[in-house]
Amino acid sequence: MKRIVVLPSGMAGIRTATRLKKQAPSSEINVILPGSFKNYPVKGVFTNYFSKRVTDNLIEKLEGRGLGVVSVDELGLDMSGRELTIKSKRGELPVRFSDLVMELESLPRIPRNLRAATNIFPWPCPYFYFDFEKLDTAVHGKNIENIAVIGGGLDTLEALGLALEATVNTDKKVYWIRTQNSGPSPYNPFSPDIWFYLLNQLNEFKQLTIVDWSDILPEKILFELDGDKITKLIHPSGASGSVQASSFIWAESLYVQHPLIGRAGLKINEQGLVIASPHGEIENENIFLLGSGVDWRRLALPLSSVRGGGKGVSCPIFTEDSSSEVQGRYLCDCIVSSQNSSHLPYWKSAGVKSVEISSNLHVGRIGLGEEEMKAANIEYEYAVALIPVASSYSFQKRVENGELQHKIPRGLMIRLFCLKHSGEILGAQFVSHNVGLESEAVLALLLPMIHSGGTVKTLMNLEVPGRAGGALRSVASMLDNKLQGHFYSISPDEFIASKESGAEFFTIDLRTQHQWQQKNIPEAVNIPLSDLKKRLMTDVPRMMPIVLICEHSNDAYATSCMLHDLGASDLYVLDGGMALWPYDDKPEKK
Repeated sequence: MKRIVVLPSGMAGIRTATRLKKQAPSSEINVILPGSFKNYPVKGVFTNYFSKRVTDNLIEKLEGRGLGVVSVDELGLDMSGRELTIKSKRGELPVRFSDLVMELESLPRIPRNLRAATNIFPWPCPYFYFDFEKLDTAVHGKNIENIAVIGGGLDTLEALGLALEATVNTDKKVYWIRTQNSGPSPYNPFSPDIWFYLLNQLNEFKQLTIVDWSDILPEKILFELDGDKITKLIHPSGASGSVQASSFIWAESLYVQHPLIGRAGLKINEQGLVIASPHGEIENENIFLLGSGVDWRRLALPLSSVRGGGKGVSCPIFTEDSSSEVQGRYLCDCIVSSQNSSHLPYWKSAGVKSVEISSNLHVGRIGLGEEEMKAANIEYEYAVALIPVASSYSFQKRVENGELQHKIPRGLMIRLFCLKHSGEILGAQFVSHNVGLESEAVLALLLPMIHSGGTVKTLMNLEVPGRAGGALRSVASMLDNKLQGHFYSISPDEFIASKESGAEFFTIDLRTQHQWQQKNIPEAVNIPLSDLKKRLMTDVPRMMPIVLICEHSNDAYATSCMLHDLGASDLYVLDGGMALWPYDDKPEKK
């Protein structure tokens, strides 16, 4: 009989323990929890966050499923003897095991010189090892005037959303000190156009000020202290100003932290992650690791399109909370069957992360991202679709007299990735604003597609009602036409770089004259879509590459398909259209 001990840091470890008991009912499964663990009464946004993610009466429910639960104050580990030593109020007790499962999380490491400060708090926090009531005091306290959130990754956005929720209908201000992402993944979680759209949607929060320090890592920020409290953040250059706040949430510089790491002799890589085998196991030790603190991020895995040749692609893995549970399912198979899991390649289930910044603003990603694919030398293609909500806009800027200068529509934006030579879907990124549960619907539709090796053609023909289904069909149709060579995408930065290098384009702006007057790109010719056919022969040159621009790129995409059918080639569509053009060019008269 196997005797398995699970040391969870969060709910992924708990669910792994219950899954092990279900798959191996004759095995003895013991869960070790800290003696300080408790269910918090909801007193604010952070205890509410905890209560939604940790089951009420957790210990009683685990015991009801046949698992042993032990609360401890201290832990010791004897690797060679396969024995844990647990210390609690009842005394010291040895616990032998045949297999040990440890959930290791990457947690923020506050700079050493600031750890004594009483008004700086790490995020994310280990569910079972942190007092969430402290964070509620940090944002809801009577003497709290301003809150600063420091970081640049997905965890930062999660902390930012909670800080914004805590300050609704108050006089408190929230500062987002947006720095470079310095988490365990060296890759940016989003493409530039997704960031641009998200940052503009955040403008609706009146209490929020975004401080762009994305040129530095958070560790480079300078601080002023008054006794045991931080009072001010200062950019090291001195030229980018400073920020004063009452409470600070540090959501960057993530490193694995666990009391048993040193005793277990675990090795740490340069990103601060524990090194494990491709199956999450410490070699020859029957000790299995899961969690965002484990380096599962680069595995040589076969993609369906190259399996016939027996080749593999080194795929970096973006490890997040939800994929820790995927790791747990994978490890259960390895432990119970004593062999490698026969389930899906790990990367096809990993990298799912959705952050609710507010009740109507969500951002997320699934599968592989752009920087991961470039690092792995994967030949990919992408398409961008922006599906606006009718008559719903946030505004990038207003001129002095209050007249609208440029509209950024609220809605659902999706960036979809696939393998270039097969169309197999690799991943997606999205921002949804004022579209209800569309973000959950996007994930629910894409996850099985990625699992099953679905292609853009399959997604394009998917009969699913609702805005999410329509948006996915739209972006899949764009991507399918790109794969067939009907048109090419060009980003704003690529467009500018090409012009500066001397490339010659004939640029057509298909928007109405009113839209053109609000904002346009120099050298672009305004030919409204309704006039294009009658001006095609006289105003559009035949021997030059053509760049098509519209408000959201949807009209430009349809026009490129029409022109391709008429025999045109060298057609380019500006990604996201003028809605996602990030530069402030002055309107020019025709």
